[in-house]
Amino acid sequence: MTGKEYLWQYREANAELKRIESEISLIDDLLGSVTVDPTSEKVQSSHDPDQIGKLVARKVDMLDELDRKKAAMLELLREICGVIEELSDPDERLLIQLRYVKMLSWRMVEREMRKAGMFYSEEWMMKHHRKAMKEVEMLTNCTVIYSKDSSIV
Repeated sequence: MTGKEYLWQYREANAELKRIESEISLIDDLLGSVTVDPTSEKVQSSHDPDQIGKLVARKVDMLDELDRKKAAMLELLREICGVIEELSDPDERLLIQLRYVKMLSWRMVEREMRKAGMFYSEEWMMKHHRKAMKEVEMLTNCTVIYSKDSSIV
C-alpha cells in the first residue's frame, strides 16, 4: 500500500457513509409512499402484507450500521490526522490535510494555501506531495486501517 492509498482510506470510509445515508433516505421515501387501506377486502395476492414492517426493520439495521461506520470513521480520522501531524514540514502538513482530510481538489488546495499566505506553484505542490507521501509510508509502514467489511482493522 502506498502513502496515498493509506490516506485515501478516509475518503473511502466517507463514501461508504454517504452510501448508507442514501439508502436510509431511500427507505424513508419508500416508507412515505407506502399506503395501507384497512377498509379494503382481503384478497389473495403475492403482495407482501408486512411491507412497512420490513422497511422499518431494514432502516433500523441501516441506522445501526451507520452508527458503527461513523465511529470507525472518527477513529480513522484521528489516526490519519495523527500521522499528518508527524510530517516534518508544516507546509506539507497543510497540503496533505487539505487534500486528504478535507478532500479538496488540487485547484482548491492551491486556493486554500493562497488564502493562508502560501503562494506555491503546482510543481511545488506535486514535489512536496510526493515527499510527504514517502514520509507517510515511513511513518505508517502503510498498514490498512479501514476495510468496508470490518471498519477499523
